[in-house]
Amino acid sequence: LKAAVQNAKKANILMFCSASDQGNSSKDSCYPGSTNECIRIGGATSTGEK
Repeated sequence: LKAAVQNAKKANILMFCSASDQGNSSKDSCYPGSTNECIRIGGATSTGEK
């Protein structure tokens, strides 16, 4: 997955991924949402409210 995401970025392909629904309080990072290679889309507020 990492190689595919990096190749897509090099090819100037826009990529979207889901963000964590835990808000800013989540200590877990998820790939590829935790990188600057994808545009994150979330359905929760910064406090985790949906």
